[in-house]
Amino acid sequence: MGAGDSITEYAFFFQLGDTDYNDTAFWSFSGPSTNAAGLIAQSSDVGYHGFTDWQPFNFTAPTDGTYTIGLGVFDAYSNESFIGVDAVEVATPEPGTAGFLAASMVLLAIRTRRARRRA
Repeated sequence: MGAGDSITEYAFFFQLGDTDYNDTAFWSFSGPSTNAAGLIAQSSDVGYHGFTDWQPFNFTAPTDGTYTIGLGVFDAYSNESFIGVDAVEVATPEPGTAGFLAASMVLLAIRTRRARRRA
């Protein structure tokens, strides 16, 4: 990621078992000189056989570098807690996309100009 690039993801937490152990779902980002983490939900938030809605979480890279995205569930006993992830959104396009768009626009302009000359 480049400095200032951001990424948004959506996640939900699903709890099938007992809430006595307070299972927890979390996200994390780590990379050059930074670590960030947050809570998605806990068993006590959703109750027995409960779940959350889709929740967005995001991270903006403070510096250029390679970052690692972590998602997980601490399940203390029953293996009955889950996390779902969907709709990952990156805020900046790949550099090749902008170049391809610019080249397409130039070719379209040349073609239009030639068509006008022939008419």
